[in-house]
Amino acid sequence: MPTPFEATTEELDGPVHKISVVGELDLDTAPILEARLREAQEAGVSVLLDLSDCEFIDSSGLALIVQAWREIGSRDGTSLAMCCAKDQVERLLRIAGAYGAISIFDSVDDALADLR
Repeated sequence: MPTPFEATTEELDGPVHKISVVGELDLDTAPILEARLREAQEAGVSVLLDLSDCEFIDSSGLALIVQAWREIGSRDGTSLAMCCAKDQVERLLRIAGAYGAISIFDSVDDALADLR
């Protein structure tokens, strides 16, 4: 049984919003993450997307991440970095070509240091 999906936001100094994703990011759950990403965009802050506890991402979740990276990165002074510890999620990002384009780190601390 999959872990129930959650996307929670924590405001960090920087200003950075850390959005932690738990469970499976798919067509049904993507709107929840999209709302958190919109809030960060409206606040004009950088985003640390923590996928350490994300078990699966489908194409709609991947498209959402790429869209957010483009939109947040296109604003002056804001960027998006990700932390990804799951091999399956990392492999998907590599196959999709996002791994070289989006800043992806093994730990939250490394991603946060990059954003600051």
